[in-house]
Amino acid sequence: MSNKTYNYIVISFILLLQAGFGLVKAQELAPKVFWVQFTDKSGSEYNVNRPEDFLSVRAIERRTRYNIKITEQDLPINQNYSDSLKALGLEVQNVSKWFNAVSVYTTDTALMDTITQISFIKKNTQTYIPPIYIAQKMVGEPTRPSIKLVTAEVNLPYGEALGQIDIINGQALHEMGYQGQDMLIAVLDAGFYHANILPAFENIRNENRIIDTYDFVLNADLNYEQSTHGMKVLSVMGGEIGELFTGTAPKASYALFRTENAETEFRVEEFNWAAAAERADSIGADIINSSLGYSIFDHANMNYTYQQLDGNTALITQAANIAANKGILVVSSAGNEGYYDWHYITAPADGVNVLAVGAVDIMGQKAGFSSFGPNATG
Repeated sequence: MSNKTYNYIVISFILLLQAGFGLVKAQELAPKVFWVQFTDKSGSEYNVNRPEDFLSVRAIERRTRYNIKITEQDLPINQNYSDSLKALGLEVQNVSKWFNAVSVYTTDTALMDTITQISFIKKNTQTYIPPIYIAQKMVGEPTRPSIKLVTAEVNLPYGEALGQIDIINGQALHEMGYQGQDMLIAVLDAGFYHANILPAFENIRNENRIIDTYDFVLNADLNYEQSTHGMKVLSVMGGEIGELFTGTAPKASYALFRTENAETEFRVEEFNWAAAAERADSIGADIINSSLGYSIFDHANMNYTYQQLDGNTALITQAANIAANKGILVVSSAGNEGYYDWHYITAPADGVNVLAVGAVDIMGQKAGFSSFGPNATG
């Protein structure tokens, strides 16, 4: 992995403040990755009346099921805008249609000043966080998807997984036939080390239930050589090892998206997460499972305050709220800050539409490391 990738951070067009405010010092927000937000999507080849051009059948069915309209927010960005930035020498990394933005890499900070003159670039004179997304309730009562039950009685070999299954009464659901079948779960994490060859995932692979994969950190195909963390998270849900282990959702399908660089902590990872959540939406995911959290970064000027964990401020939280309003159940770890100065939950667990999950021990008592609530708004 290149040093350039390690150094990715997201900053915005606070660098492009109008005269009188001046520029934020480049060294304070470096290295070299910027967030560029566009003014509009005019001239796009896509139309909300033809959602099949940019959403899968499964995604459209989910919107229909929950009475969710397809809006301009769902339209891909204007490709001409992105191409224009490339022509200037900017390296476009990830793209967000929900925020109508791209992350770009450049070593030429003077070029960033130049593009303030481009008409389709949105000038943001206050903050690099996009306008607060106000979560809205879904309209109407959804019709539930039909699920083919596996069998009326199941005697699964839980093995070492018995404790985690038992503490959430998972056996009852399994015995009713709910084992994750017909569900598509997008796992957003730091890597899925050897999930392509480990025996625990043999059934998933043989039944072609890895629906999609991508590395949003490297902007490349997933290579299964990164962090073990996402692999472990996947195993809790989808793992099966003979008589030794059965996960909580052994019959579900999965999309594996790497958004976190385990070597560093910069806000670019929030943008990576947003891009991955959009891809999860587009392929029709029912659930996003994210065992990630953000509060303190490698550069102190990026750090969140607890007051900013208000359910709507952090970029990743806004993206999670939007995903939820597309009909996706967004499940986030509460965080592992219980022993540390931060103490509280981390973004996106503060999201108003996010299901935040803390940790307990085998006796059902709160694990000491697990972060504390509530979010800043109570």
